Amino acid sequence: MLSLTWVIAMYNPEVKERFLSEYTGNGSKSIEGRFQALGESEQLLSKDIAEMSKVEAISAINKLEFIELSSAESILSAIKGYVRWCMDNKVFDNAAGGFLQVALSDIDPSVSMSKMFFRDEHDFLYSMRKVREFDELQNDVIALIFAWLGLSLDEALDIRDEDIDFEAQKIYDRHGTVLVSWISNEISDILQQYQRMKSAIRQNGTTSYEVIKDLSYDGFIKRVCSANSERLGTKIPPRQLVSAINKMNQKYVELGFKPRFSVQNAQRCGGLYRLWIMEQSGFSVDDKKNASTVEEVYGSKQYRKILWQYKHYKRAFNL
Repeated sequence: MLSLTWVIAMYNPEVKERFLSEYTGNGSKSIEGRFQALGESEQLLSKDIAEMSKVEAISAINKLEFIELSSAESILSAIKGYVRWCMDNKVFDNAAGGFLQVALSDIDPSVSMSKMFFRDEHDFLYSMRKVREFDELQNDVIALIFAWLGLSLDEALDIRDEDIDFEAQKIYDRHGTVLVSWISNEISDILQQYQRMKSAIRQNGTTSYEVIKDLSYDGFIKRVCSANSERLGTKIPPRQLVSAINKMNQKYVELGFKPRFSVQNAQRCGGLYRLWIMEQSGFSVDDKKNASTVEEVYGSKQYRKILWQYKHYKRAFNL
């Protein structure tokens, strides 16, 4: 059974509950949420989504937020499954089935992307500065910068001080393989400032106290803690950075913004921005012969999904 919250929020909840009890597709919880979101359009039209015309269906689905191709495809497929189910079971007398005529190309995620994505490196860093100072040894800032450069949390936590070549603007792994082949001057300055700093002042209400960077550990991202901490000399677990980023994100949301700070979002936006920079120099992202390079630069082996996202990213920011 669906939770009471979902049932109340849905339009024609008893019908959708019956469908979802039979639905075997992927992401059933996500489908529940999308049915809830579509309820607003259904209420305005006094029509179930199975009764909408094609024009009404396109308008309704474009009120949902999409930033990944896989999500758009799976949700559209599930909605069409629901509409067919309603028609097969003669649930409604006026089942126009407009959603069955909706194609992926009818979905425009650019508005959602303009709110969730970072337009460029300046937007990314400027947005972080709304909630974090860069001279306070904040490890969440450094982790997000590494994510922007295309690194996972595990990769970021494995980087040592000597693995970053600021002169060549490159980052290597512990085996000498290049992980990042280009770092901007501004990001280089931020990383070097973090590397130079040994301590910082924290605030807890009206109280100020000093924290130190754990210089006994060789990782670039080091613990920042009290001088008598029992964890000195140990590696930071990824979950600790995730927790710090979540707190940073919550502070950002409290300012009235969308929750844009996550490792995944920084990775995808950094990848899109790098593709745009390359395109400005004459590189063709759309040319299938460049698929492997596009995947390497973005950080994914799914060329088709990257192309879809990149097309709408450019539209979102008029690039």
